[in-house]
Amino acid sequence: MKTTILVWVMAVVTTVHAQQTNILDKVQQAFEARQQATLAQYRKALGTIMEDAKKDGNLDKLLLLQAEQKRFDTEKTVPPPAEAKDEFLPASQAHYRAMASLLTQYVTALDDLVKKQVRAARIEEAKIFKTEKDRVAALLAEMQPLSPANEADINPPKPPQPVKSKKWDVAKDYSDSENPSGAWSYGVMAKPGASVVLFRNNGGAWTDGGANIWLNSAEISRYGVGPGQVSIHPAPNGDYGVIRWTCTHLKSGQSERLTVKGTFGAGDSGKMNVGVFHNGKKLFSVSNTPHDEPFSLDVKVQPKDTLDFTVSPGAAGWSCGNTPLDLSITSK
Repeated sequence: MKTTILVWVMAVVTTVHAQQTNILDKVQQAFEARQQATLAQYRKALGTIMEDAKKDGNLDKLLLLQAEQKRFDTEKTVPPPAEAKDEFLPASQAHYRAMASLLTQYVTALDDLVKKQVRAARIEEAKIFKTEKDRVAALLAEMQPLSPANEADINPPKPPQPVKSKKWDVAKDYSDSENPSGAWSYGVMAKPGASVVLFRNNGGAWTDGGANIWLNSAEISRYGVGPGQVSIHPAPNGDYGVIRWTCTHLKSGQSERLTVKGTFGAGDSGKMNVGVFHNGKKLFSVSNTPHDEPFSLDVKVQPKDTLDFTVSPGAAGWSCGNTPLDLSITSK
């Protein structure tokens, strides 16, 4: 279709001025002013694309755009998107979207004029405005195929989906065959926040020969660790036995809050130091404890953040240091 917006508008202009109606003249003049601004925007868009072509050193694109700019300056028309070259297709699409919106507003204004004249019992004037409204509406209908919708109209953004909470459980997630296993890793470290030296598996327990982490799969308590509980035992040299949780489920730039709830059990007869650390920063600790030590923490995490759950030797040393840990981590 080679009909242009300018030809359509001129058809409207001729009819409008033939009526010699002051009110209609004012409406049409406002339309003309906005139409000229839309044409100027197309000219400006061509200039911007030309500057980009110069920066890219793209001679073929530059020559094509110069030819289009020269044609536009002479004819003052914008090629429909179906006929526009790829180099200035976005500018053509933007122009026709703007014109479709402008014509829609023009139809609405004419419809308001029709209603006002009918209410005032000016039937002949109402007929004049309705004739003009019907003409412009027909032009708008003809133009619709040339005015592609915005990408957001074609593929509207999906509404944000509610984030499902995630839950980790130190016992339920425990693995005696993989280390790390998912978000969990088992090992020993010299101090809070230090690198974790991963344990190797030896007879069902993760250990380095001194410190160890294991799951009591028996039906009775062993060394102060109940059935189904995971135990942490520190190292004889004073190093911390540690179960580390690493934030692996978030993407770069994301963050979320976690509810971290658990209990370091009294365990075996030794009095140990227990603690929880976020990226090496202490969130909870108790020294030389012979008791159960519950904790409930609210923690904001980002990708690769770590939570360390540690047991280290108390004042009397590392012996008999099996300490059960009940722990759940839930995202909010």
